[in-house]
Amino acid sequence: LAAVTTAPVTGGPAKDYHIIINYADGNVTATLKVSNWLDNPSYGEPVIWKTRHIHTPVGDDWNNNASVFAYKLPLDAKRSVKGITLPNDPELKIFALTIQKP
Repeated sequence: LAAVTTAPVTGGPAKDYHIIINYADGNVTATLKVSNWLDNPSYGEPVIWKTRHIHTPVGDDWNNNASVFAYKLPLDAKRSVKGITLPNDPELKIFALTIQKP
């Protein structure tokens, strides 16, 4: 899962999101701790992409850069995943999501 939380350009705290893993036999809620895109990783997660600058409503800001971080969700390999329900939050940006068996 490649994701960031995009707080205002002035920065903001990392956030906790509740992700619902929809298994064939019921749902499980997992907490995903996501760092702010303008900060260093807050939870030791790897940076998978970093910009040289950011674009703002008033123009390019060469004094700040942004990052995309990688996360793992705990899935039960013995259960069949039917879907994942993501939070409805405009600050959470998901860039990629892959589900695979270990």
